[in-house]
Amino acid sequence: MPGGTLTIDYAAQQSSVSFTLNAFDGGYADVANCYAYDTFGNLVDSVLGVSIPDANQVPVTLSGLNIIKVEVVGTIQSWGALFDNHDYTTEYPLFLDIVGPCPGTNAVSISGGTPGKFCKIMYSTSNAGSVITFGSCTGSWTDLGVPVRALAQNYKFNAAGEVNISRKIPASACGRIYVQVIDNNCRLSNVFEL
Repeated sequence: MPGGTLTIDYAAQQSSVSFTLNAFDGGYADVANCYAYDTFGNLVDSVLGVSIPDANQVPVTLSGLNIIKVEVVGTIQSWGALFDNHDYTTEYPLFLDIVGPCPGTNAVSISGGTPGKFCKIMYSTSNAGSVITFGSCTGSWTDLGVPVRALAQNYKFNAAGEVNISRKIPASACGRIYVQVIDNNCRLSNVFEL
C-alpha cells in the first residue's frame, strides 16, 4: 500500500466486500481503518482500528448500498498490511428479463421495485461501465458504457413491485445492445444483452 493507503475501485456497484489483512512474517504490525464509499463518494460503511499484529490473517467485511470504492489505510506503518482473499458481491436490487425473438415483439419484465415508484430503461452498445449524465441519477454508476441513452417513458411499478410491458426490438439492436433498468432511488437491474 503506497503511502499506507490501498484504494480499490469496482467496475460495478457492490453490496458486500470482504478481505483479509495480515502483517509480514516477523513483524511490522499495523492498525488499519477500512472505508467503503458509494457512487456519490458518501461513506456507507467503515471498520476502524483493525489490529494486524502478525502474519495471521484478520478478516474485514464492509456492507452497504452501491459500494464502488474501498480504502484501507494503515495508521502506524507506511508500508501497510498484506491484502488477500478478496471477495465481493454484486447484487442488483432490480431484476430485468426480456423474452422473445430478436427481432420481434418481446415481453419485458422488471421486478424488485418499490410499488408506485418509477423506473427508466437505459441502453448502450457497450457494457464497459460509466457514470450516468442525465436525470435525477446523474453521477450514479451504470454497468453500461458511454453513450448511455434512456427510453423517454418512465415505467411505474405495480403493487407487486413489477413492470410488465411489450417492446418491439428492431433487427439493428440484436446482438448489439445492452439494456439496464434504473429506478427513482438510483438502484440498478442486471444487464441484459439483446
